[in-house]
Amino acid sequence: MVKVISFILINSYSLSTIKYNIKKLKETGNILHRRDNRKLKIAANKLLRVLKRYIRQNNSQSLHSMATKLLQENINISYKTVKRRLKEFGYKNSLLIAT
Repeated sequence: MVKVISFILINSYSLSTIKYNIKKLKETGNILHRRDNRKLKIAANKLLRVLKRYIRQNNSQSLHSMATKLLQENINISYKTVKRRLKEFGYKNSLLIAT
């Protein structure tokens, strides 16, 4: 605990941050962030199926149009996320890179 307090004081955190972390340390035993507050990802296999279907229907459609179609199917996802997911799944310019 002395190491934690000296670390906090050396790095000049605000008094409220110090109090919050000491309280958290007493309650939980550590000062790590909780990981259950994050937004959950859409199931990857469902998203992959839907994106494959869109590419089969029209492989020259834009990321914006794919994101709009996904929104119509109650999957709230941005066009940037569509691009990242396609890259993760192995697509480049609507074509599968390697099989």
